[in-house]
Amino acid sequence: MVVGPQFDVLQTIALARTIGALENEVRSLVTSTIDLPVYCAHCRATNRVMGGVGDVVTCPACARTLEIHAHLSSVRGSYLASDALARELP
Repeated sequence: MVVGPQFDVLQTIALARTIGALENEVRSLVTSTIDLPVYCAHCRATNRVMGGVGDVVTCPACARTLEIHAHLSSVRGSYLASDALARELP
């Protein structure tokens, strides 16, 4: 059983799965959703950010402006984020 903020729960579950825990062997309870793990598609770092799906944040690792997508990777234990300004490029 994993209990805690969303970042800690998702990262712990992903770690448990990498060492062999099966999906039905892990239970969780998220106590707070103000921070979440975000995987930057550009620098490939996973970081804790304050925000939610659809929000725009700055990547702590590469300083890009990222949009957080609804895609949650259970393998990485993080949400996908990509350059929020990419649609505006010529």
